[in-house]
Amino acid sequence: DAELKEIYGAKVHGGVLLAALALERELRPTLKRLGQARYRIILTGHSLGGGVAAVLLWLLRHGTCGERLEAEVQGIGYAVPSVVDHRTSEALRPCFTSVVNSMDAVPRLSSSTLSRLAEELSKCAEQSKEDLDEDLSHYV
Repeated sequence: DAELKEIYGAKVHGGVLLAALALERELRPTLKRLGQARYRIILTGHSLGGGVAAVLLWLLRHGTCGERLEAEVQGIGYAVPSVVDHRTSEALRPCFTSVVNSMDAVPRLSSSTLSRLAEELSKCAEQSKEDLDEDLSHYV
C-alpha cells in the first residue's frame, strides 16, 4: 500500500507502516525489558527494511498503545528509500542515520522525483521520436 498514512504527525508509506506496526506489536515486550535493563537498542535495516526500522523507531518514540518506550533507541538504515515525509525525516535525524552509496538512486527517489523523472522521460521521448523512427527504419 504505497498510499501515505498519518501517524503521530508523520506521513508514512502505508505498506512500511503496516510492517512497522506488526513488528512493534511483536517486539514491544522484549524491547521494553531491554530498555528497563538499560540496554541501548539499535534498529537496523537495508532498503525497505531500513525504512521499516525508521518507522518502527518513530512508533517506539511516540508510544503506540499510549506507551512510549523508555529506552535509548537509535536506528541505522542502509540504502533506505523515501518512506516518510520531509518533516518526519528531519525529526528522525538526531536518532536515525541513513547510509547511502553515492551511486545508488533508490534512496533519492520520492513521489515528486519520480513524477519529475517521468515528465523528463516523456519530453525526451517526444523530442527524440523522429531520430528513433529513423534509426529503427535502418534495421527493420
